[in-house]
Order: sequence, then C-alpha cells, then structure tokens
Amino acid sequence: MGTASAVVRSGLGGLALGGILYLAGDTASDLMVYNRLHSQAMLLVAADPDIPQIVGYPYTTGSWYDATLAFSHRDKVAHCTFQLKGTKGVTDIAVKAGRQPGYKSNVLYNILGPGTWQTQY
Repeated sequence: MGTASAVVRSGLGGLALGGILYLAGDTASDLMVYNRLHSQAMLLVAADPDIPQIVGYPYTTGSWYDATLAFSHRDKVAHCTFQLKGTKGVTDIAVKAGRQPGYKSNVLYNILGPGTWQTQY
C-alpha cells in the first residue's frame, strides 16, 4: 500500500506543478500582450489632439489590474481596454490589435518573434 500511495502523491504533485506552470505561462503571456498594446495605444493617444480636450492634460493611465484583455480569432486578435485619467475626467481607451502569422503561443510569438501587433483604437 505504500507504493500505491507514493505513486498517487507523485501524480498529484505532477498535476499541481503542471497547473502552476500553465497558470504562470498564461499570466506572462497576457502581461506581455497588455504591455505591448498599452505602449502602442499610448503612442496613438499622444498623437491625438482631441485627447487633452476630453480628459485634460497631463493624463495618465489607470492600473493594469483595472484593464481588460481578451482574444479572438484563435488568439490572433487582441482586445484591450484601459482607463485614461486626466485633470478634466476619465475615459476608456479601447484597443484592437492583430498579429502576423507566427508561433501559435503568444509567449513564443512575443519573445522569439516577430512580436509585432497592428494596433488601432
């Protein structure tokens, strides 16, 4: 009975480790995509002359944990929304970005390449 118990514990440990690694990889993937989309969107926001009139200047973004990130089209299109706060108020910035063909995994796509997302907001 000791051997069966050890096998079960070993199997459960392997499942737990696999779950933790999957969760860490998925979280890293989402953070990488969010950071890229956020950076690209802020370049578009800075170039938009209407933004200071809408929210005021200077402006900053809200916390990353208040943002949303979703994927469609088999993870080839990312949808991100985050807050833009200024002296006059707050608005949401919605970003949609598509990626070029490449690795299926967003982590590999962002790390090994090409890692570019075509952004529009």
